[in-house]
Amino acid sequence: MANKITKPKLEDVINEVLTGDAYNNALDFVMFLRENKITTPWSATNSWKLRFKGKNIGFISTFGTAPYRGLAENSWHICFTDSTFVDNDTVCDRQYALTEKQKNIVWDTLRNCQKCPYLCNPGKPMTIFGKEFDSVCHQWFSLVNPDADALESAKKMVLLCKNTYEISGR
Repeated sequence: MANKITKPKLEDVINEVLTGDAYNNALDFVMFLRENKITTPWSATNSWKLRFKGKNIGFISTFGTAPYRGLAENSWHICFTDSTFVDNDTVCDRQYALTEKQKNIVWDTLRNCQKCPYLCNPGKPMTIFGKEFDSVCHQWFSLVNPDADALESAKKMVLLCKNTYEISGR
């Protein structure tokens, strides 16, 4: 008989592996996801998908996930994999548009391809909120232990993605 894979709840792992600001910010983000009907099905050890209407938006992971994510003790991250909406954020109501400060957070934390053996190798060119980039990772926007400003940017990105799905019907 094969061993059953344990699929722990995101909140349970946050309670086990995070403390202090990392703990509080991660739980705040999870509460935000729940309020906005973003589900978090288990993906892999200490990693959960961010899904809306069956579409992947990205991932949330904590310390103890795959080593290539590079998360130290008491660390977590949010990464976005859906980038179809970032070329044109004007399709959404102004309430979902990012401020210039929030766009700068996205641009400053953009992940370039590291030529890993995954989906994006060798990366791809992307236009993100009107700015062009070369060799971008498929997990293009990744925040490790986001502070309040970065967390607000991530929340806006979730809302922008969600709203794009709702108005485009995809």
